Amino acid sequence: MFANVLIVIVAYEAESHLPELIVRLGNISQIRDTYSVLLLDDASKDHTREYAEGLFKKAGFSKWLAVRNEQNQGYGGNQKVGYRYTLQSGKYTHVALLHGDAQYPPEAIPIMVEKALETQADVVLASRMWSIRSAWHGGMPYYKIIGNKLLTYIQNQLTKQNLSEYHTGMRLYSTELLARIPFELNSNGFDFDTEVLLQAFYVGAKVVETQIPTRYANEVCSVPGLRYAVDIIRDTFDYWLQNHGIGCSLRFRDLKGKPWSYVDKTQVKYSTHDMAVRFLIKQQICSILDLGCGLGYIGAKVKTQLPTTHWSGADLEGNPPRGYDQYWQCDFNKEIPPTNPYEYEAVLCLDILEHLNEPEEFLLRLRQAYPSNQNTIFFFSASNVAFISLRLGLLLGRFEYGDRGILNITHRRLMTRNAFIRMIRETGFTIENVIGVPAPFQLVFVRNWWTRALTIAQLPFIKILPGLFSFQTLIIARAMRGIPNVPGEL
Repeated sequence: MFANVLIVIVAYEAESHLPELIVRLGNISQIRDTYSVLLLDDASKDHTREYAEGLFKKAGFSKWLAVRNEQNQGYGGNQKVGYRYTLQSGKYTHVALLHGDAQYPPEAIPIMVEKALETQADVVLASRMWSIRSAWHGGMPYYKIIGNKLLTYIQNQLTKQNLSEYHTGMRLYSTELLARIPFELNSNGFDFDTEVLLQAFYVGAKVVETQIPTRYANEVCSVPGLRYAVDIIRDTFDYWLQNHGIGCSLRFRDLKGKPWSYVDKTQVKYSTHDMAVRFLIKQQICSILDLGCGLGYIGAKVKTQLPTTHWSGADLEGNPPRGYDQYWQCDFNKEIPPTNPYEYEAVLCLDILEHLNEPEEFLLRLRQAYPSNQNTIFFFSASNVAFISLRLGLLLGRFEYGDRGILNITHRRLMTRNAFIRMIRETGFTIENVIGVPAPFQLVFVRNWWTRALTIAQLPFIKILPGLFSFQTLIIARAMRGIPNVPGEL
């Protein structure tokens, strides 16, 4: 595989370091003769750009460009200039980041490119922290070693990765990755590198490391240590929240398409899907219409116990789930499937009402389909916007949408428990049971004994104050008999 590489050198008042850096780059024939080099002078007060131009000419580079930003963009903003140029050119496969202070060894760039090609990695990190002894001998202050290791440990725990270092300023990206992630939305500060790495994790990009020696000499460090640490923890926690569907930052939004649309909730104890499945199996329901069936998890689960059950489904997707006897592609904002819902013993409308522009209209369509069978059971569920965590969040001034949960960014209608009950009644359904559903700790975290224990612990609180402690509300109802049309004409 061929690599067309652009080296982006971010520089700020680096005039005194450029002779060493550019001479070392020029001594590597592969870089001098094959790679392209873009030096970005971030509005330095010295003569960084002019000095670089003379050095590039003297060293005999075949493809180089030195540019000065008229206004200081910041460490991250300067990188954005380089990556934007990389993508706009459309001719590079990889871009390598290098600092203008000669702190990182340019000799490692061809090795990083080779590793990217061998492993098909989207990101190659040049790690200094593979050995604490090496970092110490390279002049890194001990407090920085401790800080680097501590931050990396915290980030590994939150991201479920196993990197030796998150904070190296020498890295290689594939342009394919840069085209996929919204790096323009990232910070202009020193946490930009971490944000790009988190976006790479979020889209499932392959990240590998290579070892480089540590070198600390007379470089002037302009990174504010405490503020940097706070920004890094905040960014990584935002990633954790997004990955668990709790937060919704534009830096990660839509990078996975619709990752939470069709989660298998039948495996989550006391979820709306789990309760519906257990009811259907217990009542030996033989025909079911599943509106908003997703990937068919409920149907598959019921059919393991009731293989003769006739299962029909409808959803926005064009491809029917496996195992369904009948399926319709349907936009519930406009219509219900071309079938009589009252010919089924049960109709499921689980976790779909919040996504509709006018859920009342959808319910009226169901209700006004003239019922020939008043025994049809309807299952409706909706999130409770008055859940305790949202109330506490409002008290603290937070109302954050997420990729899933009560404040799912795709929800069009937010309802309290009482508002949901009233809507079902007013659209012509007789309610037989209202069930409070606990928060899905097993879905947010992992399914094990302690998340199940947390779920069970919520149940007595839900019985006492369902409007406060119910994460969702499940309603079991039957439709009032519809009013028939007058036959014939006057």
